Amino acid sequence: MDKELEILWMIPKWTLPATDGARVATDRLLKNTALAGAKIDCLFVLPEGEEGDEEELKKHWSIGSVETIQRVYPTKKIPRILNFLKNFLMTPFTPLTLASFATKKVSLEVKKAVTKKNYDILVLDALHLGACFFDGVKFNWPANIKKVVLREHNFEQELWVKAAKEESFLPMKWFLGFQAKLVRKFENFCLEKVDAVAAISNEDLTEIKQIAPKTPSELVPLGLDFSSALSEKEIIKGRFLFIGKLDWPPNRDGLEWFLKNVWDEVIEKNPHFELQIVGSGNGSWLNAYKSKKGILVQGFIDDIDDAYKLAEYTLIPMRYGSGTRIKVIETYAKGRPIITTKMGIQGADLDESKVLLAETKEEWLLLLNNLDSEVNSKENFEFNRQRIAKKFDESFVGKNFYLWLKELL
Repeated sequence: MDKELEILWMIPKWTLPATDGARVATDRLLKNTALAGAKIDCLFVLPEGEEGDEEELKKHWSIGSVETIQRVYPTKKIPRILNFLKNFLMTPFTPLTLASFATKKVSLEVKKAVTKKNYDILVLDALHLGACFFDGVKFNWPANIKKVVLREHNFEQELWVKAAKEESFLPMKWFLGFQAKLVRKFENFCLEKVDAVAAISNEDLTEIKQIAPKTPSELVPLGLDFSSALSEKEIIKGRFLFIGKLDWPPNRDGLEWFLKNVWDEVIEKNPHFELQIVGSGNGSWLNAYKSKKGILVQGFIDDIDDAYKLAEYTLIPMRYGSGTRIKVIETYAKGRPIITTKMGIQGADLDESKVLLAETKEEWLLLLNNLDSEVNSKENFEFNRQRIAKKFDESFVGKNFYLWLKELL
């Protein structure tokens, strides 16, 4: 009988409740890797003040020990800006989003925690965690770990490049461009120096192979439960749902563009339409749109099924990003059709001819004003739902990931 793998899984934020895409991805993969046979301990490197119920987590994931380390990352805007400024002045060549992981204090605490026992695999569940082992020149991976595996949720550098490209204020444009270069340098170096990379989408896997061709890499998509869709009995005709982390730049960019450019003309022709906006994160920027007719800003809710069961469609007006849109997979798992962009379905392996797609303002208006099109059929939706269920079933993904980790040793 094969020996069970012993894995230390490092995570940058408390995972329960799984209120955003990254948390959902971590929750599903870790839980199903444990169910596949892995013996897992968890090490969290959390922002100061963030905490959770360790016993609840152990029971939920069926894992061993849980340890937490605190890093300085203020949650309020002004203290966070001041902390960013301090980090930039003291360590100008460390990317700001990685700085809280790269302090000497955090690195020493991580080293102490990681070296308590021997492990077959160390999973870094985000690029940022690599900074805990980086001394500015090289990565110092623990000697008691056989293999270090990076779980790449998306390409961080792409977010910075996009932000710099769209910024019009020249000093800020330079600053964002400088950060993009720092993140790119760190990310590419990390991809080359880990023992393996688990990519979340085929598109990301292609980029990883180009950047680090000698590093073993594998497609490990997010996994969800497709066993049963929600009932359609409570659907409100004309109810649309946007769900996602409200302060994640790609989410905000797409939703704000839609609210500014599309919604007013849609609601004028379809006065019964409603758009419910749900998600965690700082959504204060939505205050400017709350007065628009048909806009229902709800923010965080305890049970996302309460939103999905009322929705006729889910909107995903995403214009940039990488990885796989967890909300696309989740929407199909819940049994609701999506209206989105080609970027929105990246990595989902859908038949585009059977998806309601729109890119420009004109295309969105045409589609939303004509929802009885042939593309919008129950048969097309079920075809794609069955198609992605074969690839993104959480049990299937967890088993394959565990087998791949075994092959690395």
